[in-house]
Amino acid sequence: MPAHLRAAMPTDVAVRTPVEQSPQQLETASVERQRALTQSRQQDTDNRVRETLSMRMA
Repeated sequence: MPAHLRAAMPTDVAVRTPVEQSPQQLETASVERQRALTQSRQQDTDNRVRETLSMRMA
């Protein structure tokens, strides 16, 4: 496994993690980050829509 893919985890965890599991953990973390980013963007969009609607109603 390339070192740059393992560098984001603590050394003790990297040493104990079997090589086969590292890509799975990386993929899981990537999916979780993407999900959080998507949720954050959706919340931003929702907030802008609410602000626009409240300005139009005022």
